[in-house]
Amino acid sequence: MSTAADWLTGIETAGSSRSDKAGLFAQLLGDEAAVAELAEWDNDERRVYYQKIKAALSGAGSLVDLKAAITGAMRRRLARMENEVHGVRLPTGWIIDDGRIYKLTEKDGETHRRLVARQTIAVTGRAVDVDKRTEYVRITWRKGTRARSEIVSRRTIADSRAIVALADGGAPVSSPTASAVVEYLTACEAANEGRAPTALLTRRFGWHGPRGGDDTSWGYLLGHTLYTGSAVIDTTGPEWSPHHVVLEPGDGADGIAASCRQVGTWAGWIEAVRMVEAYPVVMLGLYAALGAPLLGVIGQAPNYIVDWSGGGTQTGKTTILQFAASTLGDPDERSSSLINSWEATGTGAEGLAGVLQHKPFLLDDHARQLDDDAVADMLFRVYSGTGKLRGNVDGTSRAVAKWRCPLLSTGSGRDSSASRRGTNSDPVGVRTALRCR
Repeated sequence: MSTAADWLTGIETAGSSRSDKAGLFAQLLGDEAAVAELAEWDNDERRVYYQKIKAALSGAGSLVDLKAAITGAMRRRLARMENEVHGVRLPTGWIIDDGRIYKLTEKDGETHRRLVARQTIAVTGRAVDVDKRTEYVRITWRKGTRARSEIVSRRTIADSRAIVALADGGAPVSSPTASAVVEYLTACEAANEGRAPTALLTRRFGWHGPRGGDDTSWGYLLGHTLYTGSAVIDTTGPEWSPHHVVLEPGDGADGIAASCRQVGTWAGWIEAVRMVEAYPVVMLGLYAALGAPLLGVIGQAPNYIVDWSGGGTQTGKTTILQFAASTLGDPDERSSSLINSWEATGTGAEGLAGVLQHKPFLLDDHARQLDDDAVADMLFRVYSGTGKLRGNVDGTSRAVAKWRCPLLSTGSGRDSSASRRGTNSDPVGVRTALRCR
């Protein structure tokens, strides 16, 4: 006989002889292939099998012996299974079988398994916010033939309601399975304490780390790339280290980070620069953009403003801004988030400036902003490097946003002096107004 079903049929048709049935049952217990087959069945299938074979045996054999044989087969099978998932240790009490995660339980001498997730999922990293020191985790799951990761608040894996939000990204979790997934991920995090890779999480670009520190562990974050003294690191990759700086997910930061990418070659870009190096007004945009990282190196250097105003339209001001943006990534306004409009609100500008640490803040055409006072307010906010003090609903104060970045701006139809009216604290000394002709 070759299958568990064949053995059942043989016992059922063995007639009334108890000895014949007992002999067939003993052979079933010794058939490793048939017992291994039963070990792969789910609990409901085995329960039906037990009922049928018990009725067929009529006391000629004990189900205890069959259950013990199946449990032994399960344990041998588990020993051969994966003990890692997405590069981290699988917690004790859970298994991966056919790409699915199950929880194991013991009951009545049997090992039972309960489906937790239909694809693999695991906690594959831990991160700490560099400013607030709040904790985050990296969750990785299998989506089709590829793995996908998201960095989420640690609260997400502690709350069955919060974790369901990962379903939007294709994670194998739903309302009915949320509690089981939370239990598993909590165990996964504990099983990899001290083993899972760690990183630092930030909401801003630019320099990170103490001055004079090890230049192999801290550096300059541009988009999703970290530049250190000895390496260029893709922070979206699976490899993290204790001083690995990772950008916190967010709509604004993600859009800018996606625009900070390399296209073409260094030699090609240098060739383009040489085509305009005879035009000081254009080269000023290049120097002003490249000077942004120095604000994180020269401690007392102020934020500065360079504004190309007047001269009407079609005089090349936006092109200068695009040239400056090319030092960071994609300068095309249609596909990039590096160049923004002057129509932004003051609060929005503060948020963006906070992200653009040690990078140029590029705003195009302040003629779109019809309110001169709003233009002046924006200039002062960026130059001061400090946001407004705001309160929360409960009466407490919010953290005040701070930044170090230059503003590169253009405008047409409005004299640049129109945005400097009515105050003695005007940053004229650090603001360069140029007319493009």
